[in-house]
Amino acid sequence: MIEQTVIRTVISGELKAEFVEAVRANDRIASQVLRDLIREYIYRNSKGISWEPGREKKRLDQSN
Repeated sequence: MIEQTVIRTVISGELKAEFVEAVRANDRIASQVLRDLIREYIYRNSKGISWEPGREKKRLDQSN
């Protein structure tokens, strides 16, 4: 069995509520989505692909 560990992070209550709502709307659980995001980040990094989701959202928000 693969050893599991916990990553703790601090986010705003508003961000957490929005995340939980989005996760539930897609019939998933938060830990599944976070694992997928971590895997995607690792994959892109290993291929030399720059991926900064937070910056992408800010860029999209500024263009609207």
